[in-house]
Amino acid sequence: MDRRPSVSSTQTQASTSQPEFEDQIRDYRSSQRRRHNFQRRVNSLIRRNYREVLEEQLQPEQQLSISLRERANMVPAEALYASRSNTSQHRVYQHLSEEAISCLDEQQVDRPFIQPESYQALNRSGFRFIHIGLAQVRLQILHRRDEGTQALVIFRDNRWQNDQAIFATMEVDLSRGNHIIFIVPDTIMTLGDFYRHFQISIQTRGYTNLRNGEANLILTR
Repeated sequence: MDRRPSVSSTQTQASTSQPEFEDQIRDYRSSQRRRHNFQRRVNSLIRRNYREVLEEQLQPEQQLSISLRERANMVPAEALYASRSNTSQHRVYQHLSEEAISCLDEQQVDRPFIQPESYQALNRSGFRFIHIGLAQVRLQILHRRDEGTQALVIFRDNRWQNDQAIFATMEVDLSRGNHIIFIVPDTIMTLGDFYRHFQISIQTRGYTNLRNGEANLILTR
């Protein structure tokens, strides 16, 4: 039986390109949640087949099939949380980064979820803790479609030294060209632990005969 190599806590592999990233730290906007809930009620009234699950609200594959670099329109962060009376004490943090990576068979690529500059921006915000409400990864192949390639994506907290480190794993078929994976960790960390220990690990299958390339995947998170 073909067995995938076990996930290990290896050092971060060198990037094949400098990641492009952007960060946003903004006030909690209660109006975003009101608009989101109002639209849900409107959809219900006109009898649209609206399913109240996060996957349907995001519609990731529909959003990402338009362009190789299309960014999915996320549910407003405010809609992920219940209404609270003390929202003035909270901020919404959104991070986006993209880089080309090389990840072939028998290899594992480890990446922190945010960049050093992003961590510095969070530190300057004056906050000490972060609630990880939603984490999303997109993989885009840099070769022909339908080559029988697959990827295993692992979200983990590498403070743990055993299987407790794993938030979630998902194996995806890359035959269509791209795939998006998201999880809802619902976890609070210090900013330092989030930067140093909230990590993505990627393994692939089907690249045995790929050689001498600079990169085979675009990783967006």
